[in-house]
Amino acid sequence: MKKIEELTDEELVNLTSEQINYYIDFACAAAGIALLPLDELGPKPEKCVAQPKTTVYEIAGQFTLDSEHARRILEAFNSGKLYRSTYPGSDYYTKYLEEKNESVKIETVSMYTNEEWQAIKDEYTNYAQRLKEWTTENTEYEKIKKARKETEEEIYDLISAARHKLSKLNKIKTDFARYLVLANNNPEIALKFLRNAYDLSGYEDIELQIGLPV
Repeated sequence: MKKIEELTDEELVNLTSEQINYYIDFACAAAGIALLPLDELGPKPEKCVAQPKTTVYEIAGQFTLDSEHARRILEAFNSGKLYRSTYPGSDYYTKYLEEKNESVKIETVSMYTNEEWQAIKDEYTNYAQRLKEWTTENTEYEKIKKARKETEEEIYDLISAARHKLSKLNKIKTDFARYLVLANNNPEIALKFLRNAYDLSGYEDIELQIGLPV
């Protein structure tokens, strides 16, 4: 297989997806960038574990299943002044109290009871392990993709430039035919018109490409 820099513009624009991937892989291999896995990474594992349904009442970091109990705890907390401990600067060993201005509230959350957790623990552990493995593989996959990005862009830029050059050449050929009419079929005059109208750098063999004898 030719090196990519040896391909003509026509060959570049006619590359298949498989051939483009070959050139990207080759350039990455030469640059020391790892190849992407042959098998695509599967979807992120779904958490097919029963969701917690037990309503729990949280008051200042404490939990109860009894709403009336929660109300009494809240009443006790808010019946007097509350303080938090703090310290000056970074002196963690010197603590003092400052008054808390906000009142304590009851937060309602859903959790597993110990019995519910024991029933789903193995299933959850299996899910967590699969998620960890997928996350590790996905992190590596994204790392490789990021490293390949610049190389991919360079290859696609070459193809885009070739496509643009061929498109411009087609217009040049069309306009040369029109200049021939204006020049009474004198190719030298028509070519002069063409050179005046276009920047032909990159088209060193323009005479051959527009069909003139060399």
